Amino acid sequence: MEGMGAELAMAKGWQTGLVVVIYILVLLGIGVYVSRGMKSAKDFFIGGAAIGPTFVAFSAAASFMSGWGFVGGPGQLYLNGYSPMLVLELFALIGMGLSYFLVAVPIRKMVTQYKILTIPDAIRARFSNEKAAKVVALGIFIGVFPYMLAQYLAMGYIGQTVFGFEFWQGCIIGVIIMIAYSTLGGIKASIYSEFLQACLMCVGAVAMLIVGLRICGGWTNCFSTLSEIPEYMEIFKSSFKGGGSVWGMISWALMFGLGVSAAPHIISRFYAIKKVSALKSALVVSLVVYMVFSWAEWSGFFMRYLTETGAVPALEKPDLAGPTYVMYAFGSIGAGLMVGAVLSGIMSTVNSFMVTATSTVIRDFLTPYLKKNGRTLTAKQELYISRYGMVAVALVPLPFIFNPPQLLMWIAAAAWGIWVATIFPPLVFTLRWKRTTSNGVFWGALMGLGSSVLLSLLKEFAGIHTIIEPGAWGMLIGCASLVVVSLFGVKEKEVHQIIDTVSEATA
Repeated sequence: MEGMGAELAMAKGWQTGLVVVIYILVLLGIGVYVSRGMKSAKDFFIGGAAIGPTFVAFSAAASFMSGWGFVGGPGQLYLNGYSPMLVLELFALIGMGLSYFLVAVPIRKMVTQYKILTIPDAIRARFSNEKAAKVVALGIFIGVFPYMLAQYLAMGYIGQTVFGFEFWQGCIIGVIIMIAYSTLGGIKASIYSEFLQACLMCVGAVAMLIVGLRICGGWTNCFSTLSEIPEYMEIFKSSFKGGGSVWGMISWALMFGLGVSAAPHIISRFYAIKKVSALKSALVVSLVVYMVFSWAEWSGFFMRYLTETGAVPALEKPDLAGPTYVMYAFGSIGAGLMVGAVLSGIMSTVNSFMVTATSTVIRDFLTPYLKKNGRTLTAKQELYISRYGMVAVALVPLPFIFNPPQLLMWIAAAAWGIWVATIFPPLVFTLRWKRTTSNGVFWGALMGLGSSVLLSLLKEFAGIHTIIEPGAWGMLIGCASLVVVSLFGVKEKEVHQIIDTVSEATA
């Protein structure tokens, strides 16, 4: 398939590559532009909490979709039919809606009242128990890197298909570019570039759907041809792990239906919005934009039709379905615009992960350590360390690109499961349940983190499978642990009455 990518890149000529290069230069320009107003860690990590709702809404949808919509999603539809889209995207839309109601409003209110910048900061705002915040910070830190790796692999596939690079070359070049604009602009660069990418991808997703139907002769012809593949058109089947059974659906309902409320790269957008009152309109826009994005995943379905009918050689790697379809179906300029837009989305999503990991290191580990030793950082020093810390964070997953797993979905699913299990119980219960105690938060986070990591390792290396996904188990175990410890433990004095703040915020 590497040869296939090179042939398609050569067939499209230099125009496609030129458009992508111009798009990347625009990203770098955004980074340079927003860096001029960068004066503190608050500006770097949450955009000064002064970004408009439209930008935040488009960014949240784009960050959630990221490389999945163009690489992982089409790869799943190419391999397993449309059941992944029906299962995952339905729960994803539900999850985005719940995340606004469960987390977004109260946490943005706390940004103003308690000057929080990270998820562990929100826990500290209610409890004085530093252990609970540390466990949550650790879970975020562990989960960030597999998800970043998934985005690196997506950049590698795009470089391989569009430019004819070796896979690893595409990864490394993408990472270098991403580091350049991320260290300049922080989260604001990510949000602004995602807005641009989202506008183009909305148009691109519609075009991909319309052109695909034209190429395949309409839904009826496409479905009729692909129904000849055993199990391919069935919703319930063993080949698709996430939607192949009722238990699989339960797993994804928990991990994506509820778990979006625990995704740090989505939550960071809530911190950045200018006004709490703007969140309602942002929710509606996010849901519509995300739904349109999901149409791009049908490219994997159309690509399977093209390979089955002999129009295109069979793909060795399903994750190449999306990029290959765009190179096949569109002209040089159109392909370049769409690939550039998706590449922007991938890079800005990685930017979000880098911001999340860096803020976790600085706010939740370095700053408390310095305070303990009688030292504090100035705003300028904190910004300086944040930028260099980002570079270090970006390099951590890079060695793993040389032996990547087959499908991006399972890399991202492992990271997502860790986040869901570690962050959802402590964060949501801290914000929404008055009986929660700091010890309950600590044990909920610890048990969620430990069980999700252990079950993931057993599944990967020992072949031990449970009826639902490790992340879903971790989430249930974490919630149960938090509730039991909180109910039977001593309720200590709280630093701030967060529940009262939440009630006022949601009234």
